[in-house]
Amino acid sequence: GGGGGDTESTGASSAEADGEEDADGPRGSDGVSDRLYNASAKARVMYSDLADWKKRHGVDPETAVFQIQGGFPTLRKSLKARGWVDNEDPDSPFWDFKYAILKSKIGDFDKLDPSQVANYFQRNSEYTAKRRLCANLHNCVWCTDVDCDNFFPMCFDLTSPAEVEDFEETFKFSKCIALLKRFLSQVNRTRVVRGAGRTTKVPMHRQDVIEMALRICERKLLGIDEVIAHDAGTELQRVTAAEWEVLVTIDIVRPSKPYKPYVRKAKLTAAEQNKKNQKKKKKVDELDDDPEPAGDDGQPPAAGEDDEGPEGGAAGGPVTDGKADPWAEDLVPHVEQVLAQWKVKHPQFDLMGERNLWILKPGGKSRGRGIFVTARFEEAQDCITGAESMWVAQKYIENPQIVHGKKFDIRQWVLITSWNPLAVWFYNNAYVRFSFDDYDAKAASNSFAHLTNYSIAKYASDFDEKRDDTMWECDTEYREWLKEVAQAEGSRYEDPWAQKIQPQMKRIAYWAMQCVQDDVTQRKNSFELVGFDYMVDTNFNAWLIEINSSPDLSYSTSTTRKLVPQVLEDLLKVVVDCEGFVRDPQRRPRPWGKKLLAKCDSGLFELLQPVRRRKEQKMKQLTQNELASLVLAGKGMSLAKPKRQDAAKVADVPVMDAADLLAAADDEPVAEEADATSGGSDEDA
Repeated sequence: GGGGGDTESTGASSAEADGEEDADGPRGSDGVSDRLYNASAKARVMYSDLADWKKRHGVDPETAVFQIQGGFPTLRKSLKARGWVDNEDPDSPFWDFKYAILKSKIGDFDKLDPSQVANYFQRNSEYTAKRRLCANLHNCVWCTDVDCDNFFPMCFDLTSPAEVEDFEETFKFSKCIALLKRFLSQVNRTRVVRGAGRTTKVPMHRQDVIEMALRICERKLLGIDEVIAHDAGTELQRVTAAEWEVLVTIDIVRPSKPYKPYVRKAKLTAAEQNKKNQKKKKKVDELDDDPEPAGDDGQPPAAGEDDEGPEGGAAGGPVTDGKADPWAEDLVPHVEQVLAQWKVKHPQFDLMGERNLWILKPGGKSRGRGIFVTARFEEAQDCITGAESMWVAQKYIENPQIVHGKKFDIRQWVLITSWNPLAVWFYNNAYVRFSFDDYDAKAASNSFAHLTNYSIAKYASDFDEKRDDTMWECDTEYREWLKEVAQAEGSRYEDPWAQKIQPQMKRIAYWAMQCVQDDVTQRKNSFELVGFDYMVDTNFNAWLIEINSSPDLSYSTSTTRKLVPQVLEDLLKVVVDCEGFVRDPQRRPRPWGKKLLAKCDSGLFELLQPVRRRKEQKMKQLTQNELASLVLAGKGMSLAKPKRQDAAKVADVPVMDAADLLAAADDEPVAEEADATSGGSDEDA
């Protein structure tokens, strides 16, 4: 079951993480399941409308009727405490308020009465389906003046030929960056190779490969004028076929050795991965009993043995420190200069590590199923040409923040109550979900080390004993841990959670919803609770990973056992008390100023951008007929070449240096930054 006992819901719906339903159904059940009954249609009393249903059941006409599908005992209890009546027939269309675990259980939206309140919007796949979210966030710069590369790891829809082309070029470029970064970190290291009765030291890197990667990164730094003036045009900045023929064979972990030929392998399920891990652990335990385990040649492994690396590639010999080759010493300043330029130019430079890892996600699955991590271009290509080719490729964050050896993400609840005007409520508490195994970038195939989904972790052999260790509450445990880290590192942030990470998460949540505001079907009496997944990097930057429809509300750990009832209680406060759903179906727009928000008990939910919401409410909303009558009109004109004396001189145009601007931004006081950038400021300062 979803929570191993009592649960708030029957577990996360199968729609979680993708907004698309599949045949698996809910993950479990609890003792407070829907009170379904099997009476046949003939035996059921027929009602003309909701008023008739209330009359026949002796319910006061002013009393609200609710219907819940999927457990949710907190909701049921809270609604009954308000004096509402439970319609226990899951197929009955007579209700004022309905909360269902799957959107399909709401029924036909076109047939709903405008006054009926439901917990889903039509076309919510625009923000919960992986491929649609990827496409919509690419348009973020037009909606918000913010490039999604600043908060969303590079992501590509592999069903789109244009996106596939962009992904392949980006993959090649990021491999060049990874090669150069690894070159700098290993410039003084050599590998000892044994053979023919003697040992020799060989460089860790091939000179021709490093010089090629450097040339590619330099070409991509060229300005548009230089590119246009070149005979090759924009092709100048692309990795050529001849260059890639060399680079595709290079194992970044062992650049002096080529990859083994790629062989497609079936991906392991979580249960199969656990079985493999247990065998590996048993083997390691057996070796630990021998003080000097023998190597392949019958001798104890040499110190510094490097057997790391993603899929493919044979292990090399021992790695030792030593003096760099002359060619490598000469290249170091040049490589450092080029990488420094890319750090300023590319907002995701720090995410690109020394392995060029990418995470591939199937678009039609959820709860971590089918996801895998790879550094092999051929393996990523399988997702483009394979039969199940509904995939997205996303840049793996190679500098994740690690807590006590574990990788983690943050599950953040966000409530949307309107799209026009946009109304986004952010819950001021969240929880951290840890990977079950310790994070190890070398073990790219171990889903227990790279994925944090409960649906993955529960297959681990000792999950039940460590269940409560897999989650932390953000506002307490994680926040205190961050303070300790910041103090130890001498960070300018005394409270990174409150000063940087959470304000970033608020801004990102609002930006993401702005991107889809015009694509989701607005319905006055619909709302939706979604689960945003964020990751944090080593620089305290928050990154949006995905948005989940019908987020898991099970009591899977002691953390969720505490937080889930709170968030559902507060959800009702926002929807019923603050927004006026059910109580006032034809409600007029509210001012949403400081006074109203101060009087409105929304629990831990915070309305983001209330000033913008007030402005959007004042805009005239056109009817469908008015929209159909809009006409785009223009007037032709000719452009005259400006006279020489009227043309601006180049010297008069101010030039801003990006490095200087970033340095100036870093010098700004933290308090001012926090005040100016907080996504949830009361008056949108």
